[in-house]
Amino acid sequence: FAFGTMSVSARLEEGKILLKDLSMDGSSMGMVKANGTIGVDQSLDLKVDTHLPQSASSTMQSGASAIIPSSGPMASELKMAQGAALPTDEKKRVILSWLVTGSFNDPSVSPNLPRLSDLAKGAAALIAAEAKAKAEAALKEQTDKLKAQGDAKIQQEKARAQALVDEQKKKASDAASKQIEQGKSKALDAVKGKLKLPAW
Repeated sequence: FAFGTMSVSARLEEGKILLKDLSMDGSSMGMVKANGTIGVDQSLDLKVDTHLPQSASSTMQSGASAIIPSSGPMASELKMAQGAALPTDEKKRVILSWLVTGSFNDPSVSPNLPRLSDLAKGAAALIAAEAKAKAEAALKEQTDKLKAQGDAKIQQEKARAQALVDEQKKKASDAASKQIEQGKSKALDAVKGKLKLPAW
């Protein structure tokens, strides 16, 4: 395999290599992680996670319904419906898990169903959390929008009410001023009527 980085933690014990963590990562092959035992007699007992390359992951994710059929032992074991979300890592690479047993000469590879089930549950929980966050954000946005509209309407009503009050005040002031002027005019006419001008 052509890989960019590789790390391994292992020890030799009773004729077996105990792999605590083997990791190989490269853009062309994706990433492989493994742990388990490799015997000096070439026996294998490994748990392997394969993080598929970006291109393969994109293809699988766009056709998830074809990858996980609605029937079949794997879908039944994983309790995953047709079109269910495939587990992915932080780089959006699809993760598949395998059990590798037998020997170098006669290896046996089968899906690691318990591990796949845990990964699938994690993927479903992540999607549910993302959907919930989006729904909450949309609800908040709508609530804020309605609140802003409500506040604007309240301000408009306040302005309209203030305009009516100001108009009524002006009308009352004008009427009072008119009455005062009329009263002054009548009083002046009355005074003039009582005054006798001297004859020259």
